[in-house]
Amino acid sequence: WNYHLTNADGDVYYHGRASDSESMADVARRHGKTTGTDGARFGEGDTMTRITEPGTPKLTAQGIEGIGINEQEGRTLIGRRSVNGGRVRGNNIRGVDPGSVNAADKMRAGRAHLNGQSPSAMGGKTLAGKNYAKTSC
Repeated sequence: WNYHLTNADGDVYYHGRASDSESMADVARRHGKTTGTDGARFGEGDTMTRITEPGTPKLTAQGIEGIGINEQEGRTLIGRRSVNGGRVRGNNIRGVDPGSVNAADKMRAGRAHLNGQSPSAMGGKTLAGKNYAKTSC
């Protein structure tokens, strides 16, 4: 399943995917513990929105994640902490490596599932971040 994280201003800053064995709370806890120079990846004022349901095929979920990151024209793609000043509020990687053997299949599956929708604009079940940020932030 896929989700995006939105800040208090309503701006999507992260696109992700999760295993069917993970709940939204599991993902929120993981992101709440991920901290950097810009704070927690998910915390006070943030919202997680599940944009596809559990059971979404993995190839499709990977494509949707990649499409979401790409459509942001690099705004969510911040790179690894070792090269970005320690920031965590964004995507470290592209989601779909264009050089991978099945990159085209992933993107095609994602586009077919989205049927013209933008991952960043999609709604769904939400979870507020206020209870998930690491308290030492």
